[in-house]
Amino acid sequence: MYFKLEQGFNLSNGSEAVAGKAFNRETALGLSGDWGKLGFGRFGGLSSDWGTFSILGGAAYSTSFSTIGNMYGAFYLTDRYNNSVAYVTPEFGGIQGHLMYSNGTDVDEEKWSHNSHYYGAGLTYNKDKLSVDVIYELLDHKGATDQEKTRLLNLGASYDFEAFKLFGAYEYAQHAALPGIEFAEEKMSEAYNAGKANNYHAFSLSTSVKAFGGDLMVQGQYVFGKNKNSGKLEEGWDKKFNA
Repeated sequence: MYFKLEQGFNLSNGSEAVAGKAFNRETALGLSGDWGKLGFGRFGGLSSDWGTFSILGGAAYSTSFSTIGNMYGAFYLTDRYNNSVAYVTPEFGGIQGHLMYSNGTDVDEEKWSHNSHYYGAGLTYNKDKLSVDVIYELLDHKGATDQEKTRLLNLGASYDFEAFKLFGAYEYAQHAALPGIEFAEEKMSEAYNAGKANNYHAFSLSTSVKAFGGDLMVQGQYVFGKNKNSGKLEEGWDKKFNA
């Protein structure tokens, strides 16, 4: 049996990182044994890069170094979710299965059928110098009045050549909000981040080299796609995008 409680604070003033939520990062209670690992609580989704059950790979730096750009600039990555259950299988020749479900990603008071649910399934392979991850996730947005289900497929891999390590990642996002962008105007936010939202492809290529007593990392990302709410776009608003 194991448990984990994490609380995040804002360093500038000591306030809670998520207002009104104690242990706002990871809160987990679980069991582990020869049969695998089982967890209950609040933790990051499989592609979140946060916490015990995330298996996101394929990048030298995934969600760190936000001031100079990270995967959030091109990829749709999942969040931390309440009321979650996760299971990790035992390892078979370097392969492990990962399953996660959340009943109530926004609030706990609603009925189960009214909550937004998260579903995730993935496989990882880690042996010798090669690491590979495949992740499929579904967000049904049941709490939203006008939003299609978001589907995500993530592929990541890395290989250690000893002199350097090479990373690559790909994501296909369907009916997803634009990555790394927030709109101050509600009308524009509804056009790009609600309804059918956007379909897009994201790519990342990076490397890590041992140098100067640490790691020298270089990473590049590219995303292109199309907005699916053609009826909501006003004149001059782009239907296709890339970054």
